Parts: sequence; structure tokens; C-alpha cells
Amino acid sequence: TQNNKKHSVYIMALLFVAIAIICGISNGYHYFNRPASYDHQCNVMDYGAKGDGKTNDSAAIQKAINDCYGKGSSAQVLLPESKTFLVGPLNLKGSCDNCAFTISKDTTLLVSNDRSKW
Repeated sequence: TQNNKKHSVYIMALLFVAIAIICGISNGYHYFNRPASYDHQCNVMDYGAKGDGKTNDSAAIQKAINDCYGKGSSAQVLLPESKTFLVGPLNLKGSCDNCAFTISKDTTLLVSNDRSKW
């Protein structure tokens, strides 16, 4: 019975931690309170990205980020489904309220291991 009490305390503690984490994430991360749609959507394919996993798409994705985040609010940079985008460094800085960088389902953001790009 002593072991059962310890087991119950551990379960309650884990449950408390899980609830605290979920509440913290839902209040702090954009994913849980994102709008149904954005005023501006910048699909990286429209900026010249290939998404073939071989072509360096950094410049095209950076153009989409700069353009979209330059809108000031309610903008989404979109990496469409079922693509692989090879990238080097990207700069997500900007003063954009309610903006998102969305990696769609079955899409990979493949970071180049070519150190000369960094």
C-alpha cells in the first residue's frame, strides 16, 4: 500500500506537469491561437523556390519572408505540401504582428551542411 501511495503521487505530479505545460504552450505559442486565414499569404513557390531538395531555395524563401513580414500584420509565409526545401541561413526578423512561417504537411526544411553557406 505504501508503493500504491507513491505511485499515485507520481501520477498526480506528472498530470499536474502535463497540464501546466499544455496551458503554457496554448497561451504562449502562436500555433494555438492562429487566425483561420491571413490577410497576406506568401507561397515560397511564387518567389522562385523549387522544393526539389537539390536546389538551394534560401534566396526565394528569404524574399517571401521579407515581402510577407513587410506587410506589417496578418501575414503567412507558406512552404506548400510534399516538398523538400534546401536552405542555408534564413532571417525571420521583422516587426509583423500575427505573422507565421508555416511548414505544411509532408514538407521538409532541409538545412544545408555546406559550411560555406553559413
